[in-house]
Amino acid sequence: MIRAKLIAKGRVQGVNYRAFVCSQADSLDVKGTVKNLPDGSVEIIAEAPDEKTLEEFKQRVKHRSKWGPQVDELVVEKQEKASQPTYFSFDITY
Repeated sequence: MIRAKLIAKGRVQGVNYRAFVCSQADSLDVKGTVKNLPDGSVEIIAEAPDEKTLEEFKQRVKHRSKWGPQVDELVVEKQEKASQPTYFSFDITY
């Protein structure tokens, strides 16, 4: 299992980005959380079964659309192997 803390920057608040991240996580069996940060960015904590799945998840959440979310930068603040899961679902936290 691999765990990562990601920060999505850009137009990511008020455009259903957290729900989009949740749906991508569910489709890939990624567990964790997503929440808005006071500076306008979004924090994503993701636990994936393997590195390939985590990389696919990162590519999917770098979403850009004309009218909705627009991720200008996805920062990997921390990425590590984990022996035990911390999360058992993927949730939006407030």
